[in-house]
Amino acid sequence: MKNLFSRHNKQCLPTQIQKIKDFLCAIQFARPVIYNRLDSADWTAAHDIIETGIIDQIRSNAFLNEWTAEMERLTTPGDSLLEIGCALGATSLYLGRRGRNVTGLDYSKRMCDSFLTAATELEINVQAICADILRPLPVPDNAFDVVWHAGVIEHFSNDEAQFIITENARVARRCVISMAPNAASIAYRIGKEYAERTGGWLAGEEHPKYTQIDMFANAGLTNIREYTIDTEFALRFLPAGALRDVLAVIYRSLPTADDIHQGYLLVTIGDKK
Repeated sequence: MKNLFSRHNKQCLPTQIQKIKDFLCAIQFARPVIYNRLDSADWTAAHDIIETGIIDQIRSNAFLNEWTAEMERLTTPGDSLLEIGCALGATSLYLGRRGRNVTGLDYSKRMCDSFLTAATELEINVQAICADILRPLPVPDNAFDVVWHAGVIEHFSNDEAQFIITENARVARRCVISMAPNAASIAYRIGKEYAERTGGWLAGEEHPKYTQIDMFANAGLTNIREYTIDTEFALRFLPAGALRDVLAVIYRSLPTADDIHQGYLLVTIGDKK
C-alpha cells in the first residue's frame, strides 16, 4: 500500500488514480450486494434523520460540511444557483444566508415544501421546483449562473447521468458543478463495502465515480477540472480500528488533503461556452 500513497505532482495524478483503481479491483470482495433505487418516500425518510437540527445549525452560522464550504468558495454573493436534488437544501439555505440567490429542485414535493418552510424560518427568499431530473427540466436555457448537485449523480446509470449533466449544462449560464462519491477513495470504498455486508448501508444503489470529465465534455462544457475534498468524511465510513487509524495518519500527514486524491467527494467543474 505504500506505493499507492507516494507524493506526486499533478502531472502524475492519472497514474496514481489508476494504481488505486487497480488496488481496489484486486480486493476480493464477496458477491456484490444488489440494491434497489430508493424512491421519493425512501429519500424523504432518510433525510428526516440526516437533517435533524439543520435549521439551528444554519441560523447559528455553524460549520455544516466541506461541500458547503466548497460551494461558498466557488460562488459569490449575487450569483443565481440551482441545486439539483436539493432534498432539504441545507447547503442552499446556508448560501442563501450569504447573499446567493438560490433555487432548489427535487422530485419529492415534501422535500420542496420542507425547503420552503426552512427558508421561511430563516427569513431567506428562495424558490423551489418540484421536477423529475430524468425528464427535461422545466427551466429555460441559461437561466442560472451555476447549476450544481452533491450526492445525486451516483444514484443513476451512466446513460441517465449523461442526460442529467447535459440538462444541467443547458440551463446553466456560467458553469456546472458536480460532487459525487470518489471511487478512488480507499476509506470510502472499503467502508461502503463493510456497511453493505453488515446491513448498515442506507443509500440504496450508488455508483461512485473515478472521473466525470467525459460526461461533462459530452454535454458541451469546457475548461473541465477535477479534484477531491473531505478526506476526514471518507474516514467516517470505516469502523473504528487499525485501518481507519493508519489511513488517518497518512491523510493528515500530507500538506494538502487532495495530494493523493483520497477525498470523499470528487468535484467536477465545467464552464459553459
